[in-house]
Amino acid sequence: MATTPVPLPRSIRKGQAAATIPVPLPRSIRKEQSAATTPVPLPRSIRKGEAASVCQLCETEPKLKWKCLECGLMMCQRCCDKVHPKFPSAKDHTVIDIRDIGKYETDSKPKQNFNKVVCGNHTTQNCCMFCKSCDQIVCPECIAKTHKRHDLIELCEGYDIKMAKIIKEQENIDSAIHSSTRGAEELRKIKYLEQVSCKRTRREIRSYEQTLSEAVKKHINKLLNEVDQKWEDFTKSIDKAEKKVNKTCKKLTKQKDQVNDLLQSHDAEDVFSTPDSSAQSIQPIILDNTKFNYVPEFVPGDISIIPKLVGSLKRVSNPYNPVPIVIQWYSTDVKRCNNIISCPDGLFWINDKSSKQLQIVNPTAEVMKVIYNFDIGVNDISLMPNGDVLLCLVSNQSILKVIPVGTLEVIDSPYNVSPLWANCIHVTHENKVMVGVKDNGPVFPASGPRQVIVMDITGKQKQVFQYDNQNKPLFTLPVRIHSKKSNIICVIDWINEECEGRIIVLNQEGFLKNVYMGHPKINSDDNPFKPSDILSLPSDNFIIADPTNHYLHILNSQGNILNFYNLVEIEIEFPYSMTFFGHLFIGGATIENEENVEVYKIDNFLW
Repeated sequence: MATTPVPLPRSIRKGQAAATIPVPLPRSIRKEQSAATTPVPLPRSIRKGEAASVCQLCETEPKLKWKCLECGLMMCQRCCDKVHPKFPSAKDHTVIDIRDIGKYETDSKPKQNFNKVVCGNHTTQNCCMFCKSCDQIVCPECIAKTHKRHDLIELCEGYDIKMAKIIKEQENIDSAIHSSTRGAEELRKIKYLEQVSCKRTRREIRSYEQTLSEAVKKHINKLLNEVDQKWEDFTKSIDKAEKKVNKTCKKLTKQKDQVNDLLQSHDAEDVFSTPDSSAQSIQPIILDNTKFNYVPEFVPGDISIIPKLVGSLKRVSNPYNPVPIVIQWYSTDVKRCNNIISCPDGLFWINDKSSKQLQIVNPTAEVMKVIYNFDIGVNDISLMPNGDVLLCLVSNQSILKVIPVGTLEVIDSPYNVSPLWANCIHVTHENKVMVGVKDNGPVFPASGPRQVIVMDITGKQKQVFQYDNQNKPLFTLPVRIHSKKSNIICVIDWINEECEGRIIVLNQEGFLKNVYMGHPKINSDDNPFKPSDILSLPSDNFIIADPTNHYLHILNSQGNILNFYNLVEIEIEFPYSMTFFGHLFIGGATIENEENVEVYKIDNFLW
């Protein structure tokens, strides 16, 4: 089927990954079709101004092949064969291959009329020669007065010299623009990395603040407990001393009473019978204050050592950019993860479109354990805010299906795009449902409406995105949609049967902000950009899966490239789908008759 990606080539096996690192894989080109369908680089004159991105007759086919010099139109193969011949006098028109436009322009450049070039110094004279010595055109009067022995040449030769210089200047400007563009790209990357680094450094400082605060509280509590213990020990020693003093006082009081009785009795016998030792037993209590364990005083620490205790900042010479790593592999029983969606309860949904398997799985140990399997062909899935799962079926239906949360039943949803057919879906953070739709005709070339329809939670249509601000179609075949909290919308748009595509970036009103066609360091005619999935990360950046080249592309909210990763370097091939649940999860793909795919859990992915 046209919306099913072609089999992906595989240059290495997992057992050989450690021995060799594969280069990006080339595209398979059918020899019998290459002359008609293989895209070619456009000449500079086309790229700079006169070319549209699609055929100027049917306005849908992006592969331009021919140009009519009389009509000034660029055409695809079909329009050249079937539409252009119907034009009046078309048989007399000159139709050339667009690869020959540059040569034609060189061979048939317009002739200049140098007979009426007025001299700037002598307005009554026409220029007749070009002075190479002075690099200017001159008239007969100029020659007679100033340029007699100068190197003079014909005006046509001087014109060619000046044009060569202008062309060289144009090339220099193009080169400077290219360098500036690459420089701007690098600056965006560095700025984002430093923004991430700044947030990370602030988090580390706050975390250490909490650590220090807890350590200080712990030490303060230790000191307070020690003071309390000292006070308890002191009170015990005081109580013991008080008891001793009270006991002695009672004893002395008793002796005093006995002596008073003796004195009052005036009995000689009692006086003589009183032992002298009683006088020796009268010992006053002398308190020794130094024997007490007094409560210690608090001596504040040296606050000047706080900078050393807290830490400091050190200068760095390179941006913070950790390398992503795979921290967990999960085996599955599917051949391709067309979709992988995470749920708040930790379960995942995995969709294998070609084998018609939609699974609820639980990541346990190293296996995505299947909880339930639905035998149903699904183009795309999305999670509703209440936990329902919205389905866009392969069978080209106008009504989206839904699996209500807590059930295993597939029923009709209120979302209907009739008479069009739904091809992809996305539920926004505002609970809006976006549906990528097509007409019921052939997938390619596009012959009818290709839209993104926005509905509210009840299924009522609110917006339709179809044309750009020049009334040209925005989409050829929308296959994935995703949005950010900032209401920026990204759509994966496939432009041909080989699943080559582009990223259409829109604002919330549907106005075109940017088109991303891949990165020149990765994508080319031999390694085209074939995006398969798109995801908005917590950082509010978009991440694009480019499976045939084994890359991830990271775009900012404007659709500009921030960075890209070659996943072969961490032993991941064919990244086909993605989701985020605390970490980035990537679902893979295989070619026919190969082993089942794995799901990869990624750490250190800061984008």
